[in-house]
Amino acid sequence: MLSAAVIVLISIIGGVIAIYSTANGPWGYTDPVEYIATARSLLRGGGLGYYEADAEFTPITIHPPFYPIVLGAIGLLSVDLVVAARWLNILSFVASIFIAG
Repeated sequence: MLSAAVIVLISIIGGVIAIYSTANGPWGYTDPVEYIATARSLLRGGGLGYYEADAEFTPITIHPPFYPIVLGAIGLLSVDLVVAARWLNILSFVASIFIAG
């Protein structure tokens, strides 16, 4: 019982750290932008891909498509995809910590 409480506490602390560190939105490299743009393309009916700066549609071929599909499903609820991506990542991080514990 005590070990489960410690695992839950560590998971919550990890979630708080993730909330603090993602307050400015997605950052890092081009991956978050690609995922969000692909989810927006899915919502518009364009398929699994995104538009480049030269207006050329590029299907995703390197990254797995599950994350943009989940973001697209969340986007069906009229939620901002940047906010949805942040909270999906936070919840996934908390769940990962809990499962690992």
